[in-house]
Amino acid sequence: MPASFEPHWLLDGLFDSIDDGFLILDRELNICRVNTVAQRWVDEQYPGKKKCYEALTGQDGPCSFCPCLKSFQDGKKHTHIYFNQHYQRWFELITFLVPDPKTGEINYAVEYARDIDDQYRREETLQYQHKLIDAILNSTHDGILALTDGIETPFANAAYSSFIPGWEQLRYNEPLEVVHRFYSERILDVDNFLSIVAGVRKSRQQRQGIIHLRDGRICHIAGRVVQTGLGETGETEIWTLRDITAQIRSEQTMQIMQKAIDHLSVPICHVSDEGYFLYVNQCAVRIFGYDTAEEIIGRSIWEFGPAEKKNWQVFWHRLNKKKSLKIIGEILRRDNSLFPADMYCDLIEIDSGHIMAVCIQDLTEQSHRIAAEQAASAKSMFLAHMSHEIRTPLNGIIGISGLLQKTQLSAKQLEYAKLLYTSGEHLLSLINDILDFSKIEAGKLELENIEFELPPLVSSALGMMQPKAAEKGLDLHCEFLTEIPNWVNGDPIRVRQVLLNLVNNALKFTEKGSVSVTAKQIENHLDAGSAAKEVPPIYLTTTVSPFNKPVKSNPSSVLIKFSVIDTGVGIPPEQMNRLFHSFSQADASLSRRYGGTGLGLAISKQLVYLMGGEIGVESKEGKGSRFWFTIPFGIAASLNSNGTPRNMVAVSCKLKPHLPQNSTEKKVSPGGLLREKKHKRDKFGIGNIGLKPSSPPPQIAVVDEPLILVAEDNKINQIVVSEILSQAGFKFEITADGKQAVEAFENKKFSLILMDCQMPEMDGFEATELIRKKQKTHIPIIALTANATHEDKEHCFTAGMDAYCSKPVNAKQLIDTIKQWLRKK
Repeated sequence: MPASFEPHWLLDGLFDSIDDGFLILDRELNICRVNTVAQRWVDEQYPGKKKCYEALTGQDGPCSFCPCLKSFQDGKKHTHIYFNQHYQRWFELITFLVPDPKTGEINYAVEYARDIDDQYRREETLQYQHKLIDAILNSTHDGILALTDGIETPFANAAYSSFIPGWEQLRYNEPLEVVHRFYSERILDVDNFLSIVAGVRKSRQQRQGIIHLRDGRICHIAGRVVQTGLGETGETEIWTLRDITAQIRSEQTMQIMQKAIDHLSVPICHVSDEGYFLYVNQCAVRIFGYDTAEEIIGRSIWEFGPAEKKNWQVFWHRLNKKKSLKIIGEILRRDNSLFPADMYCDLIEIDSGHIMAVCIQDLTEQSHRIAAEQAASAKSMFLAHMSHEIRTPLNGIIGISGLLQKTQLSAKQLEYAKLLYTSGEHLLSLINDILDFSKIEAGKLELENIEFELPPLVSSALGMMQPKAAEKGLDLHCEFLTEIPNWVNGDPIRVRQVLLNLVNNALKFTEKGSVSVTAKQIENHLDAGSAAKEVPPIYLTTTVSPFNKPVKSNPSSVLIKFSVIDTGVGIPPEQMNRLFHSFSQADASLSRRYGGTGLGLAISKQLVYLMGGEIGVESKEGKGSRFWFTIPFGIAASLNSNGTPRNMVAVSCKLKPHLPQNSTEKKVSPGGLLREKKHKRDKFGIGNIGLKPSSPPPQIAVVDEPLILVAEDNKINQIVVSEILSQAGFKFEITADGKQAVEAFENKKFSLILMDCQMPEMDGFEATELIRKKQKTHIPIIALTANATHEDKEHCFTAGMDAYCSKPVNAKQLIDTIKQWLRKK
């Protein structure tokens, strides 16, 4: 010890009486003085050492953390906690400087060493426990707060801080007004939030509510007290705040989905892996014949028939493997009735394993529909077959009776031949009506939409009826009341058919006077049935219309109204409602008197419907009737295919086909202008009433001495066709089936072939295909068949035939078709 150091005896006693160690060190860290406790540490660890780091740690140089050096460097007090390896305990070192009382120089430092091992380990354990508790509390999704006598405590877990951002900004024990302001900055309806908190405190039960945060979120919250009475100075509450927004929305979504599934028109079921119903929607309840879902839930699926208990495990194994299966079978209702169904089964994974979702498709209506379609198809096939079978002998009857009239007969024989021919034509008309009606009922009648000239079509339809009018001495004429387009888009065949039906009926029920046809353009369907302007108000009217609202024409279409007016017997009032019904006439006695099936008006009604129009009638018994119908037509293009302008409007005019010998006729030309033209009358006294193109068709040379091959198996039909061809001056050969026709084609050069479709050995379709494969140049093939449906016609064209003539054979149509194709060839 330096001589200049002279401690006071009182300080030495105090120094030695302290339980902690004291060391006095100089600037070189030499130990200048120690008390009793520190002397023991020095002697026990490293005896005889003079430097503090040598005596206390056994090192050759100062410790890196040496608080004494730090004090000499900055003149401040320093503290350090370190672990003593010798004693295996934690010590706290506190160093402060001691100035010289005489000179004021600082040459010594006092180092105070305190054993804090027990305290340090307790604090370390407590810190670990706090961290553990914090980790546990922060791991929960519930926000947790501690409340002591209305003052917030410092603790709030991470969930609460994320729910109310910025919680860490509050100091410990903030008063309520500060907390209220803090909440107000983050919550729009803070009073509502605090009322939820107050409700939790008061009731000690969970409370729920909705709060609106200032960041735009709408939150559903639930709060409850979990523990009270923990505070030493006052009551402390631990309460939780849970954001249940996702849960509420999930529950709402589930409720919506549940209601949606319950209201689906498709039966839905959930079945457990053991085969028991877990859920059924309302549609499934109804289809099973029960009142509530509870009557089905919990019961086994095999009670309802689609599966058996003994096969359930096999089925479930297959479902697990394929994930989706379809079962076809019958399901048992509550009343023990069965219904056919398809069951679509899908495997669904849930938390507890797997369940099966079943979607049931009731096939009852489908089965009925299929049965109805099959019945309709069988009916159509039957009618087509019967049509063919009837037309084949009918072809012979009409053909032979027509040929018979051209032979030398007595007056009586000629009368019988004419009656036979007329009866055959009438029977053919009935067959056509029945086929049309059958196709309309089956929904298989297809309409065309092509360009055609409307005035010539009306005129030609009247021309077909002119012989009948002339025979009864009736005046038959047509009048266009307004300008109408010359060229339109629509189905000319069906328009002509409706006109012919109505005109034929008018001629049938008119004994004297006239039948007139008018056509005019109207604005909408409301104008169609207005009878007041055209017929006396005493007339009874009825209109059959498919429209709920009037349909107005537009710039790209035109609505034409056709009327057929007669001076016939009229219709009694009590019979008006029977019109337009299938197989129905106004009076059964009229059917016996005038004939007919009653299908004409029914077919006309359906055809008008299909074309988008409506039909009606005004009539007065004994005065006559006016049948009318409307058709919307598209307006055709203004240019022909070659780019030349097309005349579009026909001016108002009158056409009177029934003219005296050598008279002149006013006729509408394609240009829409009236002109007079002399024409020849045929044997019925009718002139050329159809509107023809102004330029004549090109003349094509006919092949010299054409040879025609006829493939026909029926003997009578062979005779009919032979006579028609002979009278027209054609050479021909006849074969009895398709196979002979192909052989004849290979051995001789023919100009044209008339091909029957249904023949033994080989039918006409197969024969046509073989001829097309073998031909070097195209040879015209004309179908000559009793199959008269649209499908039959399409079948002929698909097989490679060029034209189509149905039986019974119309001699003029057949010869015209032959000449047309010979010119083309």
